[in-house]
Amino acid sequence: MSIKNQLRIKSILILFSLVTLFYSCKNKKNHSTNIAVQEKIDSKKNSIPPETIKKSNSEKTTVIEKFYVNAKNGLIFRDIPRGKILGKFDYGKQIEIVERTSQKMTITDNGEEVSGEWVGVFTEMNEKIVYVFDGFLLSYYGGIIPASTVKLSTFPNLILDEKEVLLFPNKTKKITTYDNKFKPKGTLSIDGISYASQLEISELEHASKPNADYCDYAKFVKVVYKNREYIVFGDNVLNIENVEELNYQNKRIKLIKAVDYSLGSADEDGLTFCADDFSYLLIQENNTISTIGRDNDNIMIYAHNDGIFEMEGKYIILNDSIKTEVSQSFQEGTGKYDLSIFYNDGWDYKISNIKSFYQGEEE
Repeated sequence: MSIKNQLRIKSILILFSLVTLFYSCKNKKNHSTNIAVQEKIDSKKNSIPPETIKKSNSEKTTVIEKFYVNAKNGLIFRDIPRGKILGKFDYGKQIEIVERTSQKMTITDNGEEVSGEWVGVFTEMNEKIVYVFDGFLLSYYGGIIPASTVKLSTFPNLILDEKEVLLFPNKTKKITTYDNKFKPKGTLSIDGISYASQLEISELEHASKPNADYCDYAKFVKVVYKNREYIVFGDNVLNIENVEELNYQNKRIKLIKAVDYSLGSADEDGLTFCADDFSYLLIQENNTISTIGRDNDNIMIYAHNDGIFEMEGKYIILNDSIKTEVSQSFQEGTGKYDLSIFYNDGWDYKISNIKSFYQGEEE
């Protein structure tokens, strides 16, 4: 049974519970119980140094710095500082500062003060210098641009987004690697779930192979693993959402909640109606990280999509088990269940005391 089928079963059980509850309620006999639950279960930067380039009139001009426009409505450029408006640079556009005027200015933007100075930059065709306020410029060379703030077209294929992640190999303990054009390049052998340093991601999801189903799209991610850089497909990379440390049977363990970079239940255009929006629950003991569940196709996950959302409570140690209550919300009501995690020749779990509540019913 696949993980996607696992979530389908979870949704069906919720649906069955709600329908049963509905027909037992006297005042709700004529209310529709058609719950449309969509199955969507839902991962050392090379700096760009200043360089010398040819500009207008065949003259060589030293580029002082390269920056990117960080004003979401675009950045106005003028003929002189505070002068006539000539046009606007789009959000995310790379521009090259070639002159600093030392003319300082502070403005108020959305209730916050923004300080900077007027700088000279080249226009798109490099025909002349125009002037902009640099308070809305962000340095690619000296800083990090979050994945959520820059259009994909700003950089070739990948954008900066540095963090610690987990590599999640397949059952053969291998991960396919890709080149800068996202074409298969080789194979990375890995012992198991392992930490890596994420450098860059693609802002949009892509196919890993021709004619792939849209729901199988994911982001590509550049990582550093054992001092080497690799580009891998996003379903092999887990973005760490939360880590909780516990003492279990005199051992220090970590419960790790993480989600991959597969296409979720929604994209930039709205709902995708795909079935891969969920978080893995992993456990780390010493240097070993593993999924929870003796059956690899029935491991512990938390669903979070437009049809069902699950949130764990506080984890506690009781006897030989790690316990928590998981709350659920879905289109027609709420629910909850008890989760027990334990070790028995491997990490396993048990779900019990499942309850669902129709809208208007008391828990």
